[in-house]
Amino acid sequence: QVLDWLNAHTVEGIDFFGVELELLRIDASLPAPHFKLVAQPNEWAKTTREAASAAPSERGIRYQRFFEALLAGFKAQRPHLTSASRVGPDSWFGFAGGRTGFSFVWAITSGNRARVELYIDTGDQTTSKGLFDALKEREPEFASALGSELVWERLDNRRASRLATYHPVPSEPPIDENAELQAWAISTMIRWNDVLRPIIRQLVPRAVVAGDGSGDSTVHG
Repeated sequence: QVLDWLNAHTVEGIDFFGVELELLRIDASLPAPHFKLVAQPNEWAKTTREAASAAPSERGIRYQRFFEALLAGFKAQRPHLTSASRVGPDSWFGFAGGRTGFSFVWAITSGNRARVELYIDTGDQTTSKGLFDALKEREPEFASALGSELVWERLDNRRASRLATYHPVPSEPPIDENAELQAWAISTMIRWNDVLRPIIRQLVPRAVVAGDGSGDSTVHG
């Protein structure tokens, strides 16, 4: 988690990788070292480094205020789940999900919708899809506890996948002044962390078969 946080918060051009040393033996041969990559920058981490060298737009400032309020509300109720603190003027904000390659994210998306999501990007497409499929197989265990309409976005043409839920965003009031939207985003994120973190730690990637998955997204009520 420390390396994930560093990758998400350090400046452009600096990346952190975690390597685990293993010893492998084949039959009666001497043990040979094997280096296993266990932490690396992901797509979310790369995007978070976009600097604020130019003054943010009014929309960017409202995004920043909105996500600052969400983060403060979340940490007030779950103070030990994330040390994230720096919020930029982007249309999303995420933090580590308790296991390398997993992030919880708030986002404002096209079509005037807010999204709470579990984003899976291990740096390897096969592993990410295998973990997504393993999570989907366990949906009956946790779907009702999440209390949301779940949208399974496998994103077959991308390295990452996501499990998401959406909420409409009205044109008024602005998002940083919308108490109802903020309350939904905070309470949903708390519930998702409470329910999904234990499951995330247990997941074993499912074997990915060519053509696996029923498309880019599946909605389950």
